[in-house]
Amino acid sequence: MAQEIQYPSENFLYSILKVESATGTKDLGIRLIEFTEGIKTDKKWEKVDDNHWILKTKFKDPVINDYRKYSLVFHRLDTVVILSKASFDGHDLSDSELEDLAIHIIRNYKEHLSVK
Repeated sequence: MAQEIQYPSENFLYSILKVESATGTKDLGIRLIEFTEGIKTDKKWEKVDDNHWILKTKFKDPVINDYRKYSLVFHRLDTVVILSKASFDGHDLSDSELEDLAIHIIRNYKEHLSVK
């Protein structure tokens, strides 16, 4: 039997996104739904519970001719969603790498919006 595809609730997806670091959280000034549009590869949501979701994405790396995988962990806290962890090929990203990744994804989203 095929597994049902699951997505976070609309309230979860339309929440403001923050990124967690050792010194607290930083407001990214974007909603989670917009942030995910900045990810240009295949995406699959995995539900932990109603307030905790993992977004898994992968892309084919032409250098090694194999797939690379990212996992991004989100949890809802009151009215915001926090990107609390990310891993690349099973390696957890540091706080600064996590923030850099988030900023890169936001740039991708904004480029998608720009009029050519």
